[in-house]
Amino acid sequence: MGKVTKIMLILFSMAQMSKSIDYSLKLASENEASLDVKFIIEEKIPRTLSSLVMYTGFLGEKMGEDIEKTLLEEYYNRARKVLTEIKKRAKESDIDYDTEIVKNGSLTYCYQEIKNNNIDYLIINYTRDRFISEQVLDYYLEDFLSDLEIPYELFYDGSKKMG
Repeated sequence: MGKVTKIMLILFSMAQMSKSIDYSLKLASENEASLDVKFIIEEKIPRTLSSLVMYTGFLGEKMGEDIEKTLLEEYYNRARKVLTEIKKRAKESDIDYDTEIVKNGSLTYCYQEIKNNNIDYLIINYTRDRFISEQVLDYYLEDFLSDLEIPYELFYDGSKKMG
């Protein structure tokens, strides 16, 4: 890997992420690179879950809506907590950083941000859950990765993909 100056880390709300965060901060520090973190909130997952619960007759509409609202609140709380920790650790390591919560899994938005901000390295943390990635979400990670023109590393639920 050549000199890296701008790293983007994409985190998904439904995936384990601690190892990818550690790795990103270490890589940014070692390369004196900036770190741009996008935390993607998958609003479609709580919506799908609450719909399944309602339509199978398990719970009524009001309960289904309450489940969706509670799950979304938890996703946003988790995002804020994770981003606060990343900011703290970046400051301690004198890493220039930017963080953002992105709604509805917009990899298209992230792709534009990579282009607009001259990102030269990407670390993406996704989920191994095939049902979520193939049935619930509106995009395929492979399509996003195939369009990239920069090097990247892929983590699945916090574990680095080898090979």
